[in-house]
Amino acid sequence: MSFDRGSRRISGNRRFGQEAGVTLIELLAALVVSAFVVAMASRIFLSGQAQFVRRSAESEKIALCYRLKGEVEAGLNNEILACSGGKLALLNDSGQVDLGDRLRTRLPALTEARFDCLEPDSTGTALQVWKDGAQPALIEYGLRLRVRGQVDSLSGSWLR
Repeated sequence: MSFDRGSRRISGNRRFGQEAGVTLIELLAALVVSAFVVAMASRIFLSGQAQFVRRSAESEKIALCYRLKGEVEAGLNNEILACSGGKLALLNDSGQVDLGDRLRTRLPALTEARFDCLEPDSTGTALQVWKDGAQPALIEYGLRLRVRGQVDSLSGSWLR
């Protein structure tokens, strides 16, 4: 099918396989595919980064709790002078020391420290609040620390 229009000849028999170059639709399709690949790669990177930050914060908390427990146990090896109102006074080489204050100076993340000293009652079947005299049989402690905006608690008991 061909017809002549003046000096130009128009042919209706075009073959698409012989065209050179890329069409606009093909360019847009390639752009969409590459944008999808870049978006997926960035998503994988961001999730890996978030997981790294979360795990490093967790390991920091674990290390801090372990250090705090070691500091408490080292302090409780000293002679106990007084235990009341959540405070614990120890006697060490340098004199009388409040264990909560000592822990706060060594570990700034510590926000709260509470100590309760107990001893067996006269029957030996129950525990009562320690009233000076001999060293307490049981010391219970509760510690709170703030790491990266999150508050964690560490509590435990110390038997003499």
